[in-house]
Amino acid sequence: MLGKATSGSYIGRQLNEVDSGVHFAFALLAFHPDSDSYQRP
Repeated sequence: MLGKATSGSYIGRQLNEVDSGVHFAFALLAFHPDSDSYQRP
């Protein structure tokens, strides 16, 4: 969630942010109500 790998071959490394293309969070949450949403700091 914060951009730091917690497992796998990149463990402990800071990851680059990638634009997910989710422009309409309400639509995502309608189909995936258990999803988490947060605001970029």
